[in-house]
Amino acid sequence: MSDERGDLPSASNAARYAACPGAHRACIGLRDESSEDSRRGDRIHAWLQASRAPGSVAFPDLDADELDVAMQCERQTNLLIAKHATVPDRISVETRLWDHSRTWSGKADLVVTDGAKALVVDYKTGRGDVEDATGNLQLRALAVLVRNIPGTWIDEVVVAIVQPLAGPPSVARYTLDDLRQAESEIDEIMAKANAHGQPRTPGPWCQYCRASGTERCPESTANVTALATRAEVGPIEDAELPR
Repeated sequence: MSDERGDLPSASNAARYAACPGAHRACIGLRDESSEDSRRGDRIHAWLQASRAPGSVAFPDLDADELDVAMQCERQTNLLIAKHATVPDRISVETRLWDHSRTWSGKADLVVTDGAKALVVDYKTGRGDVEDATGNLQLRALAVLVRNIPGTWIDEVVVAIVQPLAGPPSVARYTLDDLRQAESEIDEIMAKANAHGQPRTPGPWCQYCRASGTERCPESTANVTALATRAEVGPIEDAELPR
């Protein structure tokens, strides 16, 4: 199933690609089954998009809880803009950005530029734990893409995770040197994701992977079987552990 990414790697999966380089190619053509939680998140994201870019999409119908989360996201974002992009000259909402070689891309929920500075915001609408912005590879990849927007010169990018149900925003700042280092790191991750014959490494990230449990990834199936067998056998006694 093709989409606007053109079956190429996306920043949203950067952490999975880093852990399992073969994940991307294993997933090509597989349908993404959405859950009610993801559909809820989509509705809130659409509301926020309509709020920032009137006319781009229609305001969706939200229930009271969803509307509360959306409005909290908007309030926290306004505070971030006031602090990190005091004189906005460009605002992009739900815009897909591409790297120079157009071999991978990323879609930021919100990008606000102020001269040579940029603010990148990623909304999380659930209660689950999310990696801190400082080590978040999705935001690192988006920072690289924003730095390279054609016709701009960006030498500082602030990235933020706005997840009101988990507390205040998590924020990280990339200097020009940080961005150069990040670009080298992300380009390597994406190059491996695009390459054939990369290893598939099962782990916690399998729960978000479309190939998990399918014939595309026998490694994940073997891992699930091993975990189930271990659960049936029970805990390993200390005497059986390697010394």
